[in-house]
Amino acid sequence: MGDPTHTPGPWVVNRDRRGAGKLYVREARIAEVAGATAGRAVAHVTAVVGSDEQLGNACLVAAAPEMLEALRLALAEHGRSVLFGSITLDAMERAIAKAEGRDDG
Repeated sequence: MGDPTHTPGPWVVNRDRRGAGKLYVREARIAEVAGATAGRAVAHVTAVVGSDEQLGNACLVAAAPEMLEALRLALAEHGRSVLFGSITLDAMERAIAKAEGRDDG
């Protein structure tokens, strides 16, 4: 396998009858997310088993909590300072809203 590369977005979440989230890109399901308990998976990433894309998607899902926290810290520390342009700030705020389920995205 080469370097893991994730499926290009945008990714959207659809909930099923049970409330489980499914991630889709252009009508194709790429992951199913369920509530995690000790020793159980939080997400099942779909693609060709063993593919670079499957590994890339799994890496992206695994990094999501840290990326969300980094965005929150950057906004809390710098707010609307000149460090970030307005387009960057808007993108950061949209990403946080999507991660928190406040945007259909």
